[in-house]
Amino acid sequence: MIDITKEDIELILKKLLIQYSGQKSWKIQSLSNKETLGFLGDHLILKVYNDEKKIVDFFLKAIPRHVEKRMELINVCGFFIREVKFYEHFMPILDKLSSISFAPQFFFVKTEHFIVLENLKHFKTFSNQSRVLDYDHFKALMKTLAIFHASSIIYEEKFGELSEKELQMLREVSHPDDKNNIRSAGVESCIQVMIELIQLIPKYKNSMHLQEILRKFPFVMRSIYNYVKPSKKYRNVISHGDLWTNNVMFKYDSGKNIEECKIIDFQFARYSPPAVDITTVLYSSTTKEFRSMYYEEMLDTYYDSMKIELNRNEIDHEKALPYEELCQSMKKYRKGGLIEALLFCHLTLLPSDLASNVLNSSEEYEKFIQQTRIEKCMSAFEVQYYRDRLTEILCELIDNFVL
Repeated sequence: MIDITKEDIELILKKLLIQYSGQKSWKIQSLSNKETLGFLGDHLILKVYNDEKKIVDFFLKAIPRHVEKRMELINVCGFFIREVKFYEHFMPILDKLSSISFAPQFFFVKTEHFIVLENLKHFKTFSNQSRVLDYDHFKALMKTLAIFHASSIIYEEKFGELSEKELQMLREVSHPDDKNNIRSAGVESCIQVMIELIQLIPKYKNSMHLQEILRKFPFVMRSIYNYVKPSKKYRNVISHGDLWTNNVMFKYDSGKNIEECKIIDFQFARYSPPAVDITTVLYSSTTKEFRSMYYEEMLDTYYDSMKIELNRNEIDHEKALPYEELCQSMKKYRKGGLIEALLFCHLTLLPSDLASNVLNSSEEYEKFIQQTRIEKCMSAFEVQYYRDRLTEILCELIDNFVL
């Protein structure tokens, strides 16, 4: 049950440029009846009416109070509060400094309950079974991501380094370096899944190196905690932290050409080098074949967009973020991007029937976290798209950073 009041509705409408007079009524409905959309929140539509039957739509993201274990995870880890702080404090500043609107507009939050944002009804995710982006969509994302990161650089260049309070708002919540944190248990569970899957990959199951791989692999995976920390060597920016296919939306013209790209879901926002976001989405949302063909072009697209945005604000891009530094950091953070891709994809690529079952039942969610993750992922590994994607990522990580 969403606890929204008449006073809440009035506050939301005040942020619109168009005024709606008359008696207000509203209703909340699911964004989709087909499947659960969102691992860390329920995605809903808020429809507001007046006595003239005019309608305004908003996107409403709510804590899943009906699934106790998911709600507990969100509250303990502070995911919802993180997104609230990003939209309340950072987004108004970054949006003003940016040449485009790279994220949905923020309207209202009821702390620990829900957040109300612009309904991107004219935008769509580029969704396919394998959760990979094609050339045009990835290129559009690189341009938008560069402008988002540039707004962070512009902010610090104009107003000084982030304050301690602001850095605290961006402290790591996805992979905090704390063995007692529930997220650490998730990493360990993923490691156990991957250990089982590695032994099913023909390239490794009969290899003389199999035992060496199984011994070293967990230590490589645990380096994720260093990957997400602010860097002491490379420039840090306000980063998304959860960048994969479903967290990017596109708007098309009548000819189905991409007009706009927006980034959504900032519950993992952090302070890190730009390469952390880029490598995360590169390895979680493209194929090895795509990267071999377009890696340099996509990095150039990102940097060209960054350069234009910084120059527009009379900031020397070679001092703010040298191209050589970006290239070096991409190499350094490659391993982390592959690890993050495994942490994402073993869940996000689950067949929808398995994912919906897990996310919509508190009992099934607890079982998945504590008992059935290996079983379900092993079952999913029998499905070709899941097997192909996980195998590709595992092989690239093992061949380059384990052996």
